[in-house]
Parts: sequence; structure tokens; C-alpha cells
Amino acid sequence: MNLDPPPDESRSAFVWISTGFAPPSSLPRPTDLHLFKQGIRPLWEDSANYKGGNWIIRFKKAVSGRFWEDLVLALVGDQLDYSDNICGIVLSVRFNEDILSVWNRNASDNQAGD
Repeated sequence: MNLDPPPDESRSAFVWISTGFAPPSSLPRPTDLHLFKQGIRPLWEDSANYKGGNWIIRFKKAVSGRFWEDLVLALVGDQLDYSDNICGIVLSVRFNEDILSVWNRNASDNQAGD
């Protein structure tokens, strides 16, 4: 599969992520990590989010870090299907499990689920 290289802004973010990003397993509990597109705040009241929803996936502690890292790189590199509809992602580090959420703009749009 051939992927176009991400824009320069994304490359800078990739370097920052790959060199200074603490793994979720090293974070205190509870902790929430938010990564949202520029100009979008991680609040349902934000104009980009108020009609939206989110997909939630619960992970065992041993695997959440890898999924979080892959999702961060895909979001920063604009490699996700329906990326225009995705506002941001959240990793909630909890005591017994970690929760990954993908926030989208339009909760009534069934296209991505078909």
C-alpha cells in the first residue's frame, strides 16, 4: 500500500510524538490524553463537536499503548478513512483498563458504519 507523505506540519508532530511521548503505562491514574484537530476543543459544547458522537473502545492495559500510538500517527498523518468527520481522539488511562474514544462531527451520519 502506498501512502502519500504527510505534510510538513504533520512531520513535525510525528517527531514530537515519537521522541517525547510518554507511554500510557507510565502515566498516573486517572489521566486523560486529548489530541484534537487545530481549533477544536475537547468539549461537547465546541461547535465542531456539539452534533457529534464518539466511538469507544475498552482495552486491557497491556495493549492500549500500541493502539493509542497507531491512532495518533494515523490522525496526525491524515491517514484515517472519513478523517474530515473526525474531530479528535482521547485516551482515558484508568486503574483496570484504558478507554480510547474517537470523536466525530456528526452522530447521525451512518456512512462510516456501513
